[in-house]
Amino acid sequence: MVAGAGQQITLKQLANFATAKPTHHIANLGAVALHAVLRSRLAALQPLAALVDQQRGSPTSKNRFGHCSHKLTLLQGAPDHVSWQQTFGETERCLRHNAAELVHDLITVAPQRDCENYQLQRSLVHAAVGTHLCVRDIIEQQGRVSRAAASGADSVDSVVMQHAHVQPLLDAVVSAVRETHPNVAIEMRGDTKATATCVPWQLQVAFMELLSNAVEASRQMEHHSPIRVTVSSRRGQIGIQVSDGAGGLEPGEVLPHALLLGYSTRSREVEVDFPSLMGLLEAGPVRTWPAGLGMGLPVARLHARYMGGDVVLGSVFGMGTDALMTFCSQGSRGGG
Repeated sequence: MVAGAGQQITLKQLANFATAKPTHHIANLGAVALHAVLRSRLAALQPLAALVDQQRGSPTSKNRFGHCSHKLTLLQGAPDHVSWQQTFGETERCLRHNAAELVHDLITVAPQRDCENYQLQRSLVHAAVGTHLCVRDIIEQQGRVSRAAASGADSVDSVVMQHAHVQPLLDAVVSAVRETHPNVAIEMRGDTKATATCVPWQLQVAFMELLSNAVEASRQMEHHSPIRVTVSSRRGQIGIQVSDGAGGLEPGEVLPHALLLGYSTRSREVEVDFPSLMGLLEAGPVRTWPAGLGMGLPVARLHARYMGGDVVLGSVFGMGTDALMTFCSQGSRGGG
């Protein structure tokens, strides 16, 4: 299995991606839904700001987002449409600017090893991925979100989560991968009737990352066994295991680092057009990072932890790798 993918990305590149303004049908969202998006984004960034301030010993980030919170209050009480539009633009720009500063602080103030901090992982999901997930689902379910926001819903996630059968969600991902890589065999087995309350897109993205790594590793082998996907359900937890026979990860050099952001087993650096990432995120129902970024496995793990689970790797060097993703079947979220 390929450990993540590619080059170390710069602070500016990560900040630009993590805080980019959603462009997909943004004008079609209702005022109440847009307010809910900003409120959700602010609520997600505040714990991360507190963490950075704690490590730095100053309230800089807290003060930044206090200013954003004030603008959000003004937005809620805007007297007319023109004032609302102006205040929304100011609030959105304020959030993006301060989030970019926060991402910079996160990487410079909080060292890489501190990314194991659970609250940090939970916040990163929102900061780097969750906003785009929320906006996409809001667009598709605008009526439900608007009604929920009007009734005082605390998060967009609580609106877009669905009770779904797990197998069809995974089948859609497997079908997409088979079309792209017809020479790689993928076998599905296990609990075909498992159900979960989740954001379907979020589950599919996490699974796609695990499967893509197994496929990429298998493609590099002259002879390889089929990739096996096993689904299990027990005591409120769903488990999805992706197993390959692609030679495994080196226990001393690769395996301990495989889930770190930006780490890769690729021997060459891959040039990536970072602005194209935003187009990639808007491209379709199932999306994944381009190979070569070192973000696939870490992002899958962030999603899993946000869903109340985790991603763990087990590998026998010379044989293959098992990637196990777990998450809560009742829609519980990690953290408080």
